[in-house]
Amino acid sequence: MIELIRQCSGYVFKAFTRPTRAPRLVSASMLVAGVLLMVGCRPPEAPAERAAVRDFENLVVIMIDTLRSDHLPAYGYERPTAPYLSQLAEEGIQLQGYSASSWTRSSVATMLTGLYPQRHRAISRNDKLPAAVPYLPEILASYGFNNLALVANGNVSAQFGFDRGYASFEERVKFGKPEASQLVNEVLARAGELQAPYYLYLHLIDPHDPYVPKTPWQRPDAKRTDYVQPNAILRGERPLDAESVSWMIDQYDAEILEMDGAIRNLIEGLTEAGVLDSTLVVVTSDHGEEFGEHGGVGHGKSLYEEVIRVPYVLWAADSLAAYRSPSAFHQVDFLPTALQALGIAAPKGLDGTSQWAALQDPAYPGGGERLFHLELDKFRALALLSSPYKVYHRLEEPQNLAFDLARDPDELDTGQASFDDDREAKLRQRMVRLDRDLKSRRYERETAEATGDVRKQLAALGYLGDDGDSVPGTGHEDLYGNPLDKTLAADLIVDLVLDLRRPSRQLLQGWIFPDGNGTWSAPRSRLVVPVSPDAREIVLAGHSVAARPAVRCSVAINGDLVKEVDLSPGGFELTVAIPDEARAAGVAYVDLTVRPPLQMPGIPQPVGLHWNRVAVR
Repeated sequence: MIELIRQCSGYVFKAFTRPTRAPRLVSASMLVAGVLLMVGCRPPEAPAERAAVRDFENLVVIMIDTLRSDHLPAYGYERPTAPYLSQLAEEGIQLQGYSASSWTRSSVATMLTGLYPQRHRAISRNDKLPAAVPYLPEILASYGFNNLALVANGNVSAQFGFDRGYASFEERVKFGKPEASQLVNEVLARAGELQAPYYLYLHLIDPHDPYVPKTPWQRPDAKRTDYVQPNAILRGERPLDAESVSWMIDQYDAEILEMDGAIRNLIEGLTEAGVLDSTLVVVTSDHGEEFGEHGGVGHGKSLYEEVIRVPYVLWAADSLAAYRSPSAFHQVDFLPTALQALGIAAPKGLDGTSQWAALQDPAYPGGGERLFHLELDKFRALALLSSPYKVYHRLEEPQNLAFDLARDPDELDTGQASFDDDREAKLRQRMVRLDRDLKSRRYERETAEATGDVRKQLAALGYLGDDGDSVPGTGHEDLYGNPLDKTLAADLIVDLVLDLRRPSRQLLQGWIFPDGNGTWSAPRSRLVVPVSPDAREIVLAGHSVAARPAVRCSVAINGDLVKEVDLSPGGFELTVAIPDEARAAGVAYVDLTVRPPLQMPGIPQPVGLHWNRVAVR
């Protein structure tokens, strides 16, 4: 009897969540409902009801990994890399998309949750999507949608929590970097499963490095051994010069062209199958790619425009007015926007807001002020865009930058003269306040280790170490709850942001002793301290452990020396004044230099400073 109920309960679920199924399932569900009631169970509730008036019945998302918008002719690129995407853009709505971060897991999580990275917390290598966050596939499933996904990047795999809410979630990571044509053929073979209402998520990876097109752009005689890859430059095997960049761009552009043909086959094939009626198709990317514009290659290392500007195209076979707008559309707005187009109310508490009504006007003004975030390995940054002005805060440098993108779209003017100091100070203060507010409302962090084919693929794509290992879990945590390694190699520097609400976690640049007391042991250490406009001083209190009678400690804020003091063994408290420019910027970089240099853990007679309290007043 129990087995009968278990088997039949599946029919009940299908009957209630798939009302377009054949009538035989409905009659089966009625029979099983009676059986369940006899044993004291209730059948599952019917799906939530959508609005009677809605613009679209179905949703298709084509996520193209690592596709920067300025390498598409629709966005002004001189090479015809994507003629079919240009056609879709011309027939639909083309916007200037912006990703929330510059690497896959963090940005895709933002797009499909409507939350900034600081809140959903899928931001570092071992982070997974928390079960409690709102998630587009689960929301749509509750309304009876049939959800199908094919993904070619292990960063958004089931191991990291991205499979929730799908009737079918297929990963294609076994062969490293599958071609778009392979995934498209699989989708077309299963077109019969796309019964309305449905949601299809297709994650393609062709433009991601390693760039291995069949033929590089304008290099028909090239051999695979001639190809230049970002990792070769990062390992020092090739210089980052004009020739290397030219090779990589030729390969990258050719990858886009090959993928463009597969997307044409997808749309034409689904149209022939008759499943694109009343369907909104969204073509976008998770992030862009660097080709030496600011001295880097790849992605996940900065928040410059080349890694956060992405295409954003809305297309439908009918009932969608076509126009092109340069206005910014941020990933965080995607979930509520898509839900409104489908006639579904968005959950409360999202960071994003629906742009659907505004998108009906060709004079679309854009989504307003938006935040960007990166916390991957040693690269940590914040940026705020209030078009055309952008403030950019690099934590690992440290470096404060400001750009007027209307005048300086390539962000080449780093002389702090892009716009007036007062505007910059206000934007930077808003950036810090937004960041603090998001962190105060963040979800509980969840972690996972990549295993099996996912782990092999992430290693091949450069997301893990040379030996395929991911970041190890430890007992120490940073501001976001991410683990710090207890066994530090001699060249490891930890650089983190200080959380004033949780002063027991002293987050420093320097050697972290595994004793839980925030000990640092480096000649120089850095605290990155958020400060308010009315703050006057920073108090640093702790305990000095020294084999010598005293050590000289120099304190500098934002590069200027403000205090020198001899610290004897025992407790100490240092009070330093906050300079006006630090208050205006909203951040103080407190550098502490110790002479003679402190020794490493494990070396006889180590010297350390235990930071017990850091306060701003």
